[in-house]
Amino acid sequence: MRVLFFGNLRELAGTAETSVPADIEITTVQELAEYVANGKSELQAALCAETTKAAINAKFADFSSSLNGADEVAFMPPFSGG
Repeated sequence: MRVLFFGNLRELAGTAETSVPADIEITTVQELAEYVANGKSELQAALCAETTKAAINAKFADFSSSLNGADEVAFMPPFSGG
């Protein structure tokens, strides 16, 4: 599973991208957030913020959404457009 971080989440994660080994069983976006934030309290707090958004394969998704090992998940901080 490929994981992307944008904005300040990239800085908190220390990378723009990471991956989850195939032998790690992660079934929801919430579980993935907990996995990638393990040991990084600032990243965990940011990922748990209600304003943080997630996308699975370039489509916005809830943190309760199901995942499979081939998914690409992006975590994004709050943003605005115009």
